[in-house]
Amino acid sequence: MLGVIGSAALIALVALFLVTMPSGASEAELAAAQSSAAASSAKQAELQTALDATQQRLKDLEAAQERTQAETQARIATAETEAKGLREQVTKAAAETKAAKEATTRAEQRIQSLNECLTGTTISMQFGRANSWGPADRALATVSAACSDARAPR
Repeated sequence: MLGVIGSAALIALVALFLVTMPSGASEAELAAAQSSAAASSAKQAELQTALDATQQRLKDLEAAQERTQAETQARIATAETEAKGLREQVTKAAAETKAAKEATTRAEQRIQSLNECLTGTTISMQFGRANSWGPADRALATVSAACSDARAPR
């Protein structure tokens, strides 16, 4: 666009110069006018080349910006997917930890019941040795209940 406007302006300038030039203008003046017009035309071509290069650079920068935005969006999507996976893993690990704690508690309770069973068996044996069968029978009943409770699956 600048090339068309600049060319038209140059032609108008040369025409104005030629019209206003006295009819008896020397060839030196005419050559100077032509040289000036040629210099202006060369400067215009140089400016047009610089403008074209700038426009191409702008297009290249816009394309690079689009690529960068696409890459950034892809990275964001990947990071969101990874974060979601990690949150799911944390939730699963928390559930597994809770289940393990509950299993540990049940195991501790069973161990306690088995200890009570062993203690009761020891006590009932002591009563049996002392020929105190009434208390021994009660102790054995208690031991039997504790042992069945300890053996019961949970």
